[in-house]
Amino acid sequence: MCSSDLSASGNAGSGSTVSTIVLDGNASATNDFYKDLYVTVGNDTRVITGYDGTTKTATVGALNGSTSTFTTAPSTGDQFTIKRNAAFINEGSIQATTTGNQAVTAAALKILAQGSTASLINTGTISALASTTDTGVASLSAYGIQDLSGTLTNIVNTGSIAAAATTLDNGLQKIVAIDISHTSANELVTTNGVITGDVLFGSAPMVGNTTNAGNQLIIQGSGAAVSGAVLKGSGTLDIYVSFDGTGGILQTDNTQATTLKVGENGTTKFALNKNTTTAPLIATTGVTSFNLGTTMAVTPSTFLPESQTYTL
Repeated sequence: MCSSDLSASGNAGSGSTVSTIVLDGNASATNDFYKDLYVTVGNDTRVITGYDGTTKTATVGALNGSTSTFTTAPSTGDQFTIKRNAAFINEGSIQATTTGNQAVTAAALKILAQGSTASLINTGTISALASTTDTGVASLSAYGIQDLSGTLTNIVNTGSIAAAATTLDNGLQKIVAIDISHTSANELVTTNGVITGDVLFGSAPMVGNTTNAGNQLIIQGSGAAVSGAVLKGSGTLDIYVSFDGTGGILQTDNTQATTLKVGENGTTKFALNKNTTTAPLIATTGVTSFNLGTTMAVTPSTFLPESQTYTL
């Protein structure tokens, strides 16, 4: 199998049915890696509704009025193609910038409550900057992606998603790279690019058993990094950093998850700032594991006031 930007082709393995196709052995080991993409076998094209990375099995559903199954079950060796498909694909630059002396909000990509966007692939740049000349204003917010509809449940990032804002006197500025918190559906964010700012998940409940969370954040790749708070609603959240050993960085001053698993070559950075208390910077209700070959570091951030001197 060869893949590029989530497009793939290969030959079907054995065990496929009219509702599933078994991919070849080089397919991704990540659950739902191909979810929402189009798979074509012969004259049949269907949407992938789920993917089991252990068995390499993709489950298919109806597409554009088709039946929910293949006309016939794919045979071993049948050629298949998987193409990128998303309700929104960004290959360029989406930017929002606000400035002045008022309380303002900058949102680069905003899905209104009446809208609908199930999935997003970002290979470019999505960024928001909210700045003010009056740091005494009550609020200031920057959102890279803000979904108010509750329909965006799958984000794949190979580029950059970022938010930044002026620090206010009251400390109430919001710097959110991704806000998909307005839903109880399962959500998946996969990045081998850079995410700068908070990532807010919804309230998807536990699925299957105590090791599978409704929401997942996957940080994998030598250039993959998430810097900011990672928070969930009342549901569950699994975070995987370098689960395949290819690298990845989680830098956070506030992460609340169900599980955190850091694989070989993965890095966890604990970001300290002047508001850091005795509360844990990373809190999980389930398993937290660090494999051999992982790195942990303490990273000071906005720690020293300009008018004082500290000796460390």
